[in-house]
Amino acid sequence: MPDASEILSSLHRRGIKVWIDKEQLHLQAPTGMLLPEELQELRILKVEIIELLRQTEFDIQPRPPGCTVPLTPMQMFSWNYAEQGRASERTCRTALRVQGNLNTRSLERSLEAVIERHQSLRTRIVCIDGTPTQQIDAACGACFKEIDLSGLSALTVEEEAKRIAEEFLREKFDLSVGPLFAARLLRLSSHEFILILALDHVISDAVSVEILSKEIWTLYRQAEQGLPFSIPKPVQFADYVVWQQLTYGTWLKQHEAYWRQRLAGATRIPLVPKYRLLDAERPGGLVLNIPFGDTLSAKLRELARREKIQLAIVIFSIFTAVMLRWCKQNDLVIKFLISGRHHSKLENMIGVLSEFVHVRIAVTQKTSFLDLLRQGSLEFHSAFEHHDSGRVPEFMPEWAWQLDFTDIKFQWAPSSTEPGLTEKGPSQANARDGISIQPIAFTVVKPVDFLPYFYDSPGGIGCYVMYRPDVFAPGAVERFGRHLQTCGQELVERPFARVNSILLR
Repeated sequence: MPDASEILSSLHRRGIKVWIDKEQLHLQAPTGMLLPEELQELRILKVEIIELLRQTEFDIQPRPPGCTVPLTPMQMFSWNYAEQGRASERTCRTALRVQGNLNTRSLERSLEAVIERHQSLRTRIVCIDGTPTQQIDAACGACFKEIDLSGLSALTVEEEAKRIAEEFLREKFDLSVGPLFAARLLRLSSHEFILILALDHVISDAVSVEILSKEIWTLYRQAEQGLPFSIPKPVQFADYVVWQQLTYGTWLKQHEAYWRQRLAGATRIPLVPKYRLLDAERPGGLVLNIPFGDTLSAKLRELARREKIQLAIVIFSIFTAVMLRWCKQNDLVIKFLISGRHHSKLENMIGVLSEFVHVRIAVTQKTSFLDLLRQGSLEFHSAFEHHDSGRVPEFMPEWAWQLDFTDIKFQWAPSSTEPGLTEKGPSQANARDGISIQPIAFTVVKPVDFLPYFYDSPGGIGCYVMYRPDVFAPGAVERFGRHLQTCGQELVERPFARVNSILLR
């Protein structure tokens, strides 16, 4: 029988979460991923596993009064990006259509309570002696505004709501002034509303938007039932940032050698030509949806189940196969976006926890699609175990963020309606409390050079690609989509075919 450490490592590689809470061992596993014999091993070694997990726990204490809160590497990149254009925009967002007897006062109270709970929603970025730092303000109601459109005709109200929403999401603002979180409630009629929650990327990520929406409606239900607000107190993002700073030396001793060895000799490959237009001439971005289709989606899910590999890694391997060919390389480093919520204490935190881990993939003339899949799984989980919270560029400047350099990035959403257009909200109608809630999309696309965003939804697996039309030749992004589909078919139908032998048209 394997020991506790081997069991935890095996479960972790397959995306199975294990944690302790009040001396109880908890599990969260994708359907069909946990085998009966593994469950029995967990029961037998329960005491040893709990002790091992307790040893690896970290303790984030409230920061001292007056403590300066720096920016994380991800925040610093967002700040630099905004400074280059002299303004920022609301890049993390969700839009929800609410139907029924909505109590707008209870909703406003819920918003106020969430803002009070999470200091990140009251944060601005100010410079002190030339260094950007996080400034946390007192809670105020300035971020929420209700707009009444109920007096408009049925023919124009939806059009006007769309115009206001997209204008709000495109609004430019100064990170030092804020607010960096804002909400708009559009009243279409007495029983129909659109709620828009929007945050700047310097204080939020996609998972944070989900947490925000979930907490608002949890508190709303409590308010409607006449109950006092009651949600477990979250760890504050600013405290986490200070803790990260204090533990940087310890992290470096444990992980620096791994990253230096793993990235030694790697070449940083740009995805698109290195040229830019002046900001005034920069064209708007476009978005292309690339669905994989029902049949291929089902086969890919079955492959993931059979190989006991997360579906995200299967899709990552397909993307990698295409990128190796597009870049004409046999050795690539791809930035894989992860949530950064690697501990149960961070799961309900609103802040910029998402991070990119550097996954290096090398192939030979003999590498098959199945080889690539298994290598991708090993390399990702190795990188994840040494995840760096964006610290690699701090001791390896050659991998530092560059505003004029488009790294190859991979992003995955387990379930989403229209990723890249608006972040996801509640995935199903909520019929409780006399209201129903459904996510809706407003097409607001950032003019990024090239950003693929893969998703798994009830409608199937696919990819949204946001791109600038001036960077790619006509039809190039459509060809990228066909190549993804071709490589996906090869993986499920001819897994032993060599990656370099596939004809991509």
